[in-house]
Amino acid sequence: MALTYITKAAEHASAHNARVAQQIAQITNLTAKKQQEKNKQRSALVKEGQQFANDFFTDYEAQTKSGKAAWNDGASKLVGKLATEQAVFHEKAFGSGGTPELRNEFRLKVARDRRVLQDIGSWAVLSNESGSAIGANQDAVDQDIDLGRVTRGSSNEKYAFSQNIQNDQYSSFEFDTDESGNVILNATNVDKNGIITRNDTENLSADVANNAQGNDWFTSIGEDDLLQKSLGNNWNGAKGMPGLSELFEPTVETNKIWDKGSKKWIETKEKKYDPTQVKNDLLGKYSKRLDVDINSPGFEKKWDQLWRGGFLRDNDGNPIVEGEISWREIKQINSMSNEDFGKKYGDLTKDGVVDEKDKEFLTSKANETARVGLANYYSELLSPQDNELLEKNVVGEKDSTGKVTGQLTEKDKLMMNANKPTFSKLVSRSSDISLMPVNNSAGVYDPALHQSKASAIAKDLNNNKINGLGTNFPANREYMTGKDYIELVKRNYPTTDVPSNIEDQGVYMVTLVPNKKAGSSAQGIQQQAYVPRLGMHITKDQTGSMSNADITTTLATGAGITPPEQSYMLKNIGVENVKTYDTKEAAANARFKLGSGNVVAGTGKNKGKWIITKI
Repeated sequence: MALTYITKAAEHASAHNARVAQQIAQITNLTAKKQQEKNKQRSALVKEGQQFANDFFTDYEAQTKSGKAAWNDGASKLVGKLATEQAVFHEKAFGSGGTPELRNEFRLKVARDRRVLQDIGSWAVLSNESGSAIGANQDAVDQDIDLGRVTRGSSNEKYAFSQNIQNDQYSSFEFDTDESGNVILNATNVDKNGIITRNDTENLSADVANNAQGNDWFTSIGEDDLLQKSLGNNWNGAKGMPGLSELFEPTVETNKIWDKGSKKWIETKEKKYDPTQVKNDLLGKYSKRLDVDINSPGFEKKWDQLWRGGFLRDNDGNPIVEGEISWREIKQINSMSNEDFGKKYGDLTKDGVVDEKDKEFLTSKANETARVGLANYYSELLSPQDNELLEKNVVGEKDSTGKVTGQLTEKDKLMMNANKPTFSKLVSRSSDISLMPVNNSAGVYDPALHQSKASAIAKDLNNNKINGLGTNFPANREYMTGKDYIELVKRNYPTTDVPSNIEDQGVYMVTLVPNKKAGSSAQGIQQQAYVPRLGMHITKDQTGSMSNADITTTLATGAGITPPEQSYMLKNIGVENVKTYDTKEAAANARFKLGSGNVVAGTGKNKGKWIITKI
């Protein structure tokens, strides 16, 4: 029985051991399967994290790169670092120990890294564009043109940094991010001895954000920004819209000119604009039309061109001081603190305090200067400067309508009578001037005597001007000898060329006209706002040999008395204050010296005297 018990116990123990072994085998198999599954999950997790990193780097590779290899190398290192961090963080957040907080933090990191990636690509685009702008600006400066030139309001710091990049002034670029996720670029240059010679830091994210808000690094003048196109469209009208030119009506002016070839009077009708009136009207009743342009985006490009072209000047031709300020700076004045404004500009109103009144004073002056610049440009370059010939007829012949041209009206006669005193005076002066010699007592030509005679002609022309006579004889005309003209140019207009054919003893009509090149410089000399223009010319030979009659015609024509008026007055009005002679013989001798004219008995108050007429 004991044996039986022992046997049964052994059987029982064996069965138990078998069960335990089976259970262990089952547990081991289950554990292995779980580990396998865990390993599989971990592998998938790692693969997923690596895919995040790969996609991140692929997106970077697809972005625009800088044209500088060193810059791209630095950017690639930062992108690689961020990609690795993403892979590690992904496993941590989504692994066995991951938590909802970690997974959310991972997603935030991916979003921040994506912004970093975007900022790097956007800044590379800006940097490449700045390189092109710098090249175009240099070309514009070298050629002294406006196209491609960077405006004065552009950031000097950004320009210098970009220029250093384009000119390979940095040997390495290190990229990093700050606590806010901004991309920070540290650009350095190290010499052959390992010494850092240049170390500049730039917040790339801030640059991209500012650019997105419209704050360009550089504002360059393009084809459409050139004044001849932009203001030309304003003047002429564009896309079916009326232009400024439609606000101004030309006047029609009639002139009569003696044609020596045909020995006939030619009557012309011309259409002309008055540039001065155009300017005054633009600054007066049409000023609001100018304000539209001044307040529009991109005016700083027009402002700089007006400044460089010399159009920001007062009526005396002097540059207006507000023109020295960039338009971008002017637009920023209102946002400046009173303290900062005072440090930069001072107390402009001179009332003892710097406040909004001072800001308003400067911005108002700047806007006024802008209007003046625009008005100068429109009136001087876009408003027609030359007359348009409408009609040309020979006096006395019938025009296309059958009307005889050139016939004097009663209005014409009244105007001629008004000029009678001046004409009478000139007749008397002509007699005196014609007797002035050009040879000395020995009969030898004397340039000094000739110069005196030419000066006398110029003096009388200046003393007897009649204004308001049209383009042939503008009100601001001045007569002078060639010698005096040369001295005037050398003294007051050093950048104006003197024609090689100027004659010292010739007489010239000189007017001051706007200088289209004003504001630029030649050989370091500032160009004048106005330059002298030569008009009517009496040659050296003519001033030396003109008869009394020729001098009368010359003086009268220069005074503004037309040839038809002269002819009418000689024939129908008579001449007051003419030179009279007590005897016929004395008059005849004088006539002989004059070389022309007829001796006749005086009438009226000259009765009993002898005069020379029909000169």
